[in-house]
Amino acid sequence: MIIEQRFYRVKVDRLKAWLDLWERVALPVQREHVSAFGGRFLGMYLTEMGQIDEVTHLWQHADVAARMAARGAVESDPRWAQYRRQVDELAPMLSMRNAILRPMPFSPLSLEPASGSPR
Repeated sequence: MIIEQRFYRVKVDRLKAWLDLWERVALPVQREHVSAFGGRFLGMYLTEMGQIDEVTHLWQHADVAARMAARGAVESDPRWAQYRRQVDELAPMLSMRNAILRPMPFSPLSLEPASGSPR
């Protein structure tokens, strides 16, 4: 099992609009495809201290292959193309990056039974 951690630095004056768009349009598409490959959405987080214009979201995947398959399905979905056009119009991003994390055996998510169902 892996955790995908995605970081976005967002223009402060566009943060609310982007979060609303992401929740309404992007999240349902991503949840659908990620769950089809045994993954799940773990949450979206706004930095409270530190880099205050940074948003992080976490996704659990069975492995890198499942993550790649889910991302491929998302990218081929016409709803995702529509979302990307809307994001391009909004132009909220300052930067984006992601990391793939491998939990240690004693991490709480490592101890949970494998499940693709969202909570």
